[in-house]
Order: sequence, then C-alpha cells, then structure tokens
Amino acid sequence: MRIEHPSLKSWTFALRGFQIHRFLKDKWPAFMFEDPLSRRLWPWLYVRFPRYQILLFEGRRIVAAANSIPIHFDGELSELPETGWTWAIQKAFADRREGRIPNTQVMLSIVIAKEARSRRLSAQMIETMKAVGQREGLRFALAPVRPSRKSEFPMLPMEDYLMRETDDGRIFDPWLRAHVEAGGKILSVCNRSMTIQGSTKTWSRWANQRFTQNGSFTVEGALAPITIDLEKNRGIYVEPNVWVLHEYRARFAL
Repeated sequence: MRIEHPSLKSWTFALRGFQIHRFLKDKWPAFMFEDPLSRRLWPWLYVRFPRYQILLFEGRRIVAAANSIPIHFDGELSELPETGWTWAIQKAFADRREGRIPNTQVMLSIVIAKEARSRRLSAQMIETMKAVGQREGLRFALAPVRPSRKSEFPMLPMEDYLMRETDDGRIFDPWLRAHVEAGGKILSVCNRSMTIQGSTKTWSRWANQRFTQNGSFTVEGALAPITIDLEKNRGIYVEPNVWVLHEYRARFAL
C-alpha cells in the first residue's frame, strides 16, 4: 500500500506492533494508556487484528500510525453508544470470540508525528485506513474521534465545542475538520467514550500536579476535567469523543 509522497511507504503489520505501541505512547497524554481496558486489550490488536494496524515509515522512522478494528454492527447509526471507544474495542474482541462475522470498521486511533504534520498526512492516513476496511469487505467505518484542540477548552461541553467555527466558517477543530474533509459525517457525541481511574497519588504523577482538595480539575491533555475525591483516594476522568461516519468509495466494474 503506497502513499502519494514518493519518500513514504505504508504497510500493515503484525510483527511490528510493539513499534506502534511505543510510537503512540510518546504522542498521547500519559494517562491515556492507563485504563485497564487499554492495558489488557491494546497489545492484542496486533495479534488478533493485524491487517487493521498500519505504520507509515519514512526510511526507518515511523511518521504515522493508525489502528482500527472490525466489529459486527446491526444497530441504528442514530443510537451509537455513549461509551464509544470502550464499547468498540470490547465488541471487537467479543465478536471474534463468539464467531460473529464483522461488517463494520471502527477507527480507534490515527497519530502523526509532530514533525510530519505539515505534510497533510491526515487525509492520506484516513483514506488508507478506509481502504483496509473496504478491502476486507466491510460496509463502512465509524470513528470515536478525539478532537485535537478540545483540551484547550476542557470546561466546554463537547456539544458546544462542535458548534465552534473558524473565521471562514469551517469546523473549528482541525482533526474533526480533517475527517469531514475526507468524507466523514459527524453523527453524535459519545460523552463516556473512555473512563480512566486512579488514586490521587497516581493522578498527581500522570498530571504532574498535586491535588489537595476535592473537586474538578483541568489537566493538560484532558478533554474534560477530572474529578478528585480525597476521602475515597480516587480520581476519575471520563473522556468525551465524537462519532464520525465514513462511507467507503463506491467500486465500479469495468
């Protein structure tokens, strides 16, 4: 699978899963890989669904990575779960275990190295991932999208954030805008897409800040505030995402 840029190549990998995992951990906030579900299931993506995991190299250096999964979905698009990312990854493994034939792709993550973001790789990675799902005979792709600038407005409800526009009337968030410009359609908000819990000491380490009282606090990289309860020695972060639908390009017989 080739990318238009002549010096870049992309492959799907099973054996290079550890490289993708390391690449992602360097790009996400520390707490994003600390929920039990991620720790338990994420490494198995490269074993159970290797054809859906993509690396993009420039020479020997990774410049982008993408992860998706196949699920069986026979529900209504208007009723997608509030638990977006969590629901999707659990369902993929349950469907495989119970022998349900997949018909839908779910995009879990697309990450591009900071030094490569000026090359307009976002759209190319989205199209590459869609091509994987279409090649596998699936119907369409869904994505619980993590808006790239939402962390700058953690107190703003996601529904209100979606209403923001640029001065020229485009969608404000760059990552949501990239999905829409690549043919995506915003469907709904999944306000409980991921839930991450930890002790107050653990959250102090993840967030690099001390918590000395109960309440809601903003944390760098978080899309919404975290809630700290000192008596229960617990901090909880509930991440909102946005459901986006990608329909595959029609195939024409010659």
